[in-house]
Amino acid sequence: MAQRARDSADYQGLDAGDPRRAVIGERLLPSTAGGGPLLVTPQRHWGLVHTLRAVLDQERAWLAANEAAGVHLLASDVPRYPDRDDTDSEMEGRSQDALPEAVFLQLMGEENLALLPDGTARDFTELSLRIGRRPWEVRHLEFDCVVWHDIDIEAADGSVQRRRYPFLVYWMQKVRRRHKLPLHPTDVEVITRRGRLPRPGVGPTASGAAAGCWTSSLACAGPARRSPTRRSPGEPKSTRSISSATAT
Repeated sequence: MAQRARDSADYQGLDAGDPRRAVIGERLLPSTAGGGPLLVTPQRHWGLVHTLRAVLDQERAWLAANEAAGVHLLASDVPRYPDRDDTDSEMEGRSQDALPEAVFLQLMGEENLALLPDGTARDFTELSLRIGRRPWEVRHLEFDCVVWHDIDIEAADGSVQRRRYPFLVYWMQKVRRRHKLPLHPTDVEVITRRGRLPRPGVGPTASGAAAGCWTSSLACAGPARRSPTRRSPGEPKSTRSISSATAT
């Protein structure tokens, strides 16, 4: 088993065109799924040996009855459980638990988003995918949740250019305070997509509410975990979220 684990590591480390890869592949068992050999990864190596040792320990009486009482595995025979290797993930700036980029881009494709009904369901899903905030934080966005700031950018020639950038203002649930998140202009388009619809107690906006406004139905995108009238610890009393506006 240890030899198969070493062969698997060598097999994965070689390029597809390397002739040594084919030689190593012949020593490995074929995969039942097809498409290549059965690789004994560090996790699989630990799992197989750990399970085998547990079976041998539980069947001592059966082994003795079949003249195999000396068959056993010591704790030292079980390989150390492999540590997670996040080196490549950290270098690429992503979490090992994150969706592969190809899958994420597929979910963000217009052909898939178009399967959702126009309105709350699509707006909530698309914005959540774009900004990566917690569901509670997205549901409780205030109507004017986008602010614009002028930022001076120094060019390579030393000149300074002033540009306007959008930021999302929201209540960060983890640290219990307001937070600003830089946005891409396309994110702002999602937020302001339904700006012409009326707010609770306010008439329809004339130009799509450039400052950013969501409809009151956003609060219905998912079950609220707490009463809309109850505030998080330390949350300002003046905070008026979409959920609280809906309650009124």
